[in-house]
Amino acid sequence: MMLALERLARYNAVANQAMMDAMSLSGPGIFDEPVKGYYHSVHEILAHLYMADQLVLSELAASIGKERCGDEAAVPNDRPIVDLLQFRAARSELDACFLKLVSILSENDLRAQVRKTVRSGETIERPLWVVLMHCFNHQTHHRGQVAQILDAFGVANDYSGMLRLELP
Repeated sequence: MMLALERLARYNAVANQAMMDAMSLSGPGIFDEPVKGYYHSVHEILAHLYMADQLVLSELAASIGKERCGDEAAVPNDRPIVDLLQFRAARSELDACFLKLVSILSENDLRAQVRKTVRSGETIERPLWVVLMHCFNHQTHHRGQVAQILDAFGVANDYSGMLRLELP
């Protein structure tokens, strides 16, 4: 399980950077270009993902004791993201937090129950490994939304191939 989670953490970090590389080639306007959907722009999608990941990191750190994460995995401060450059920096910090957290987990930690409040307000408990898998899957879901928007605007993008991406 640890190998799979470490691989997913690395993959998500690389795929997030590749997504931002593709967006950078599109020019600055696409970040806030209105689109149809639940989220009305790439900016809204990525801001949602950033905030959701911050929350998950806080919940995970609390479930195993924040001191286990160390300074490198401290959850970044909540800050508004106004452009792609700011998002790239913030996302990189957050991805580094996930990488650090996954690197310090033990098999025993993975079984720890994480208390999570979902959007409806319901509080649920799940094993830490399930919450991590959900988080990484959530990132993939929203990168897919961004890929479709980039496709619609004619911006080349191909950052979802876990088998093809070179991982550190």
